[in-house]
This record gives sequence, structure tokens and C-alpha cells, in this order.
Amino acid sequence: SGSGAVPTAPIVIYSIEMWGEEDQKLEVKQKVPLNAFRIPLQAGEACEVWVAKANGGSGGWVPGNVSKAEKTMINGYSVNPGSGNSIDRIPPTQIRRTYPVGKEVNLYKGPE
Repeated sequence: SGSGAVPTAPIVIYSIEMWGEEDQKLEVKQKVPLNAFRIPLQAGEACEVWVAKANGGSGGWVPGNVSKAEKTMINGYSVNPGSGNSIDRIPPTQIRRTYPVGKEVNLYKGPE
């Protein structure tokens, strides 16, 4: 007979060291969950950028392509939204990958 405790799935937590140019340590992030990881976007990659609307309106996601991706994300991304004007210094929290309809993608569902 057992203790009555219900087994739970393991929780994986990481500490991440962020490094800049010339091996300069920028900061350490503690207790980073696996779902916060993302491979940096590359120049030419399809994406969407969060753009706030003027005059108190709600914002929205605008499609575009990464025009410049720095080695470090201190300066953020540059994106061409198709209007001809590049948007610079976009923080990683305001940009997301997009995939064409029908493209095969891999999905990680955590440790099994």
C-alpha cells in the first residue's frame, strides 16, 4: 500500500547566462522555464511584429521579414513589414515566428 501521494511530472528549470560581444557576460537569468526558450530569428525569416495603434487603439500583429538579427539581442531585431520602411530595435518580446500554411513543424511537449 502507498502513501496516497499522486506522482507528478518533473519540472525542468534552467539558469541561463547571457553573453555579449567579445565574451562579455551580460546577465544571469535564474529559474527560466523550458517554454521560455526560443532559437533566435535569422535575417530573412518570416515573422510578425507587435505594433501599437495610435490614439489609444488596440495593437496588432503585423507580418514581415527579419531584415537584421544581431549576434546579441541588446539592440533587438530589425524587421521589414512589407511597407518599405524597416522597423528597428524590436525587442524579442514583440516579435514572433510565423510559418506558411501547410509547412511541417516540430512540436516539443516536454519531458516524457
